[in-house]
Amino acid sequence: MATRAATKAEIPTDYIVSRSITRTHGEPCLRNSADYVESLRDGRSVILNGRDVADVTTEPTLLRGIKTIGGYLDAQFDPA
Repeated sequence: MATRAATKAEIPTDYIVSRSITRTHGEPCLRNSADYVESLRDGRSVILNGRDVADVTTEPTLLRGIKTIGGYLDAQFDPA
């Protein structure tokens, strides 16, 4: 069975992030953990264990993963 890419009209707009993020540093194409965390506060709808999560950045279940990814992003700026 052949698969095809979805056309732009078929992609649900609820899942598209189009809000611009102000960079907190000078690199235009890299983001740090603060930029990443701010990008997660975009009004997305998340259901976890049957309940709505208002802010994924404060949800204890997701916090460890968010901090891990943020650490990887901050490592880009470490000169060592």
